[in-house]
Amino acid sequence: MKKILIICLSIIMVMSFSSCLENGLEDLETYTDTKITAINFEYRWMVPENPNDEWSSEKLQVKTLSTKAVITDGIIKCNITVPAASGKFTEEVRNSVTLQNIIAYVTISPGATVKPNVDTPVLGHKGDFSKPNLSYKVISADGKNEQDWELVIEKFNK
Repeated sequence: MKKILIICLSIIMVMSFSSCLENGLEDLETYTDTKITAINFEYRWMVPENPNDEWSSEKLQVKTLSTKAVITDGIIKCNITVPAASGKFTEEVRNSVTLQNIIAYVTISPGATVKPNVDTPVLGHKGDFSKPNLSYKVISADGKNEQDWELVIEKFNK
């Protein structure tokens, strides 16, 4: 009896959350922009939660790198500076930061998507930003517009 009641209640809940409305819906704005408005870089590394216990788990650490970017139509020029050592961002960790092992992320137009072009690192993942000819394609939310963006790392300061 209890099972039947639960099944009936489940069916009633599913039916009450569905909608039959197909007409009279407001048209939503369609976004056509393919802009990149900001770029940032960071370095990630793991440290043991308890350095005295070889079996302790590790904890992800993140250090944001100072990024000065000039963004014009289709070109992003960046100067990246690795901050001074402090806390868990020791001098040893700082020395291991290179253009070959940092992570980038961008701010793009609402609803748009971004993907790397050939041999360009995937955003949000560790990648090699020392390569020449780095570029990304931004596709508008409506899928009708695309724009290639060239990424130029002008300086990497340590």
